[in-house]
Amino acid sequence: MINKQNTQLPPWGNDPLSKLLANAQHNERAVSLNYPELFLILQHLNDTFINLQRSTEKDDDEERLIPRMLLIRGYSNCIAAIRLAMSGQFPESCAILRVAIETGWYALHLAHDPNPPTRRTIWIKRGDNAQAAKQCANEFRISNVRSTHLDKDLYTAQELDRLYNTMIRGGGHPNDISVLGMMKIRESSDRKLLLDQGVLNPDLLLIKIALKHIVAVGVGICKIAQQIFPERLDLIQLNENIHFLVKAINTASSKQNIVYCSPLTED
Repeated sequence: MINKQNTQLPPWGNDPLSKLLANAQHNERAVSLNYPELFLILQHLNDTFINLQRSTEKDDDEERLIPRMLLIRGYSNCIAAIRLAMSGQFPESCAILRVAIETGWYALHLAHDPNPPTRRTIWIKRGDNAQAAKQCANEFRISNVRSTHLDKDLYTAQELDRLYNTMIRGGGHPNDISVLGMMKIRESSDRKLLLDQGVLNPDLLLIKIALKHIVAVGVGICKIAQQIFPERLDLIQLNENIHFLVKAINTASSKQNIVYCSPLTED
């Protein structure tokens, strides 16, 4: 933590940015308290990622080093999405979940290089010059990395591709839904219609949909990890954790009447 002395930090100030950040934190905490069942599932997802990280941290296969680092970034993406969603930033949570899916696909594409270390070299040398950047962009274009996943795990790849396009619609691109969907219409004192486009929009239905998306993407990344570290992840019974998450989020979604996204499956 930045506050190394573990002292009590002063409260936020009264400037607009401080108030905005304080409100975001308030929303995050309020969601965790108002929806403990959903928050418990997120805690289990976090624990699953921690166990995955610990089980692979001593892996000495250099071809799996960068994929392992990318999987950690995928975990970090999911945590960022949790904070964004719970604060009321639905489109932004979709944008970071899009990155999380791409990160998982990159990891798998690197881990299953038919001629190592070709892909790793291309990826590392991306910043060398314009030609190297173009070569990397071509090698790691979405159709390429998605194809690698389709070859290894057809069903999960199809599910992640569906989620990927859902995230683009929800905020991964600045499209109509991600912009107009956050707009509020109200009437002024002189009876004029006003259109508000705010930063925080703590709409409870959107928050609950976003949290289900996060679990779905997290499960997808865990399944990608199984394709990279099958023997290590069998030892921590990752499949059992995945099955628990799928069942728990589908049950919670039914109770919370989350009807705008498909149920997860365990296949």
